[in-house]
Amino acid sequence: MKHSFLIIIVCFLGCSQLKGKTEIASITQQKDSIIRSERYETGELKYIVYAKDSLDCEELHIDYYKNKTIKSKGCQGHIGAYGVPVGEWFEYDPLGNILEKREYKYNEKENFVVINKYDHEGKIKKEIILSYDPHYGEGDTLKVILPKH
Repeated sequence: MKHSFLIIIVCFLGCSQLKGKTEIASITQQKDSIIRSERYETGELKYIVYAKDSLDCEELHIDYYKNKTIKSKGCQGHIGAYGVPVGEWFEYDPLGNILEKREYKYNEKENFVVINKYDHEGKIKKEIILSYDPHYGEGDTLKVILPKH
């Protein structure tokens, strides 16, 4: 069961074009690894944080809309003493369509985040590269790329 959960998570984090609502059932079955969660006043799940020990992240964060679709998801890790987003983070609209993907990259020379903004058809409409400081967050815009359609 533990191995199937890891396979689900790998697809969950790697399948960026999947709609936000498709993974809820398989992820929410892992109640033993929940660190914290919160519900809306009406009882629907608002967000949930899972403990992780693989995929280079310590916690998997998932936020939900009131209609039960995923609002955002991504992994949290550490650089030194700072808790930081790691790998890919996704944001969705209330219908489950992808709005944005952020990929956090850390190395010895520089840290930056690549942000892909999507149109209503799920195609990249803009890519933005920002400097990123683990202590202060997003910094200066390094590059903006508009795709050729």
